[in-house]
Formats: sequence, structure tokens, C-alpha cells
Amino acid sequence: SDFIISYSQNRKIDGYVYLKNQKASDIEVYLINYNLVAKTDTTGYFEFNDLDNGKYIIYINSKGLKSYKSIHK
Repeated sequence: SDFIISYSQNRKIDGYVYLKNQKASDIEVYLINYNLVAKTDTTGYFEFNDLDNGKYIIYINSKGLKSYKSIHK
């Protein structure tokens, strides 16, 4: 499984989730320290908008995927 995550200055975190080189849809992506969740669309894309400056912990866990955790500042 692969994860491509970006953080931009416009208060947004977004990215793509792939499973075995295929776009992974309906995967829940969590910002666990802010109790936010987004689901990937049919292209594997997810986004969180209108975020305050700070530290974000991204957590992805789904059947067929190994758990993924990333910290962004």
C-alpha cells in the first residue's frame, strides 16, 4: 500500500491512498488529534480543508491495508 500526502500553506492537507498500485476508494483517513475523518473518493483522493496552523497526526487503517501514521507540522 502507498500513501501520497501533501500539506499546503492554504490550511489544507490532501493526498491519495493506493492499495497494490490501485486507487483505494472508501478508505477512512483520520486527523486523530482533531477528531476529523475524511473518506477517499473513487480516485483514492482525500482532503481536509480550513485547518488551523498546528501539528496534525494522520492515521489510515482499513482491511487490506497496513496501518499508516504520519505527523505533519
